[in-house]
Amino acid sequence: MNKYISVEARAKLRQNVTLKEYSSHETLELFRKAEDIDWLLGIPAIDQQGTQAADVDDLDDIDCRDEMPRQDESQFYAPNCAYRTLPLSYPRASVSVRGNLSALSTGYLFTAGPSGSNVWPRYNIIMTSTGDPVYFREREVDVSSFAPTHRGQLLWWHLQHRAQVLGPDYEVRHEFSGKHGEHQEGHEFQLMKNGNGLIFIYDFQLLQGQKLRPDVKWTKGVVGVVIQEITADGDVAFEWRSWDHLPLSFWESHITVINGIWDVFHANSLEEAHDGNILLSMRTMSQIIKINRDTGEVLWRLGGRGGNFRIVNDTNGQFRQQHDVRDLGKQAGANRISLFDNAVGSTPASARGVEYDLFFDSDGKPTEARLATALLDNQNPTNTLRLHFSWNGATEVKRWRVVTSERYDEPLTEVLATVKKKQFEHWVDLPEEDKQRCHYYQAVALGARGKEMRRSNLVASWSCS
Repeated sequence: MNKYISVEARAKLRQNVTLKEYSSHETLELFRKAEDIDWLLGIPAIDQQGTQAADVDDLDDIDCRDEMPRQDESQFYAPNCAYRTLPLSYPRASVSVRGNLSALSTGYLFTAGPSGSNVWPRYNIIMTSTGDPVYFREREVDVSSFAPTHRGQLLWWHLQHRAQVLGPDYEVRHEFSGKHGEHQEGHEFQLMKNGNGLIFIYDFQLLQGQKLRPDVKWTKGVVGVVIQEITADGDVAFEWRSWDHLPLSFWESHITVINGIWDVFHANSLEEAHDGNILLSMRTMSQIIKINRDTGEVLWRLGGRGGNFRIVNDTNGQFRQQHDVRDLGKQAGANRISLFDNAVGSTPASARGVEYDLFFDSDGKPTEARLATALLDNQNPTNTLRLHFSWNGATEVKRWRVVTSERYDEPLTEVLATVKKKQFEHWVDLPEEDKQRCHYYQAVALGARGKEMRRSNLVASWSCS
């Protein structure tokens, strides 16, 4: 096995300094390619030119209205060509309307394009859902992302391996970059509750993967992941390396080898959990892990090979090659996370957004990812709307308590009915007025002495939007 390269050596390699002790020209080229995310994903570099006002065939045909587009319009140009305070180079778009404009959700669209060394001008833009400008800024450097984070911070992600957090005046408040000679990776940046920045790094090491797994094609290097928590002053408060905490990953990872480099984990999202620890999504592993922020210990693993949970009630069996893992906190009596499931290799192979409730035993050990099942149905002789519920495999349930609320974002407490467990599945009839109003329901499994054991999934009445 090849020995690991020191931080100092890697830093010199990135400066294109050839070190005879460690590197050949071929090795240097591998390092440069390994830091190129597009190359690692097998995506060719493409320059894209935005549509400019000058590209429109006849500007006289454009509707230079004084107001926003009408709801009955099928096509319009944005921004309005009657505007005079926008620069001439501002990108103009032709908008095709399908449906009614009044059905559009309120909010803003963010964009940072086009990119590329030969593309000019480059703009960061915030616009309304109909393309009307809210904020724009012509920039001198490439930015791969300009958007709010899910916690509301406005972020620029520079291709020069640094993240800038903006204030309400759109000026830079904080800047974060990878430390110890490493370059942060562009999939994710999070500003933590304490004001520190949370990033991860693709860590390249010289290693012949075929010596570990015979089914791996020839490789000269492997890519792991390093997580860094960085203070506003640029100090590293926490660092975690996949090589130290996931020793079985070489045998559990899906084999993804491109041009001799094995991407063992392909980390693609980070999250500060509600308890202060860290969630990491590893796409190649089809797995999510939770990391103790004090010790670096892997607290649990969800999905993939070697996961700690048994996933139930998932029509796809489990998620595969996911993105965008988020902690939703302790909702409805459970630890809940959401993710975007790319469903690569699943049947049916259709991407989806999913949520999982994570359950633990009295010692804090993971159990099933969802236990009791509840659903609404009216397929009965009287067409009565009923809530059906069961818990597959449970033997210690003594009673079921059905709870309800008009709100879904806090634990349900209003008791609708209590049923003694006599058979596999039970149901209760819902009030007639619930057919016309939005309500939420859960079935709560009760054990000896009325102790709550688990809650089912949250069920919304059919009138909820």
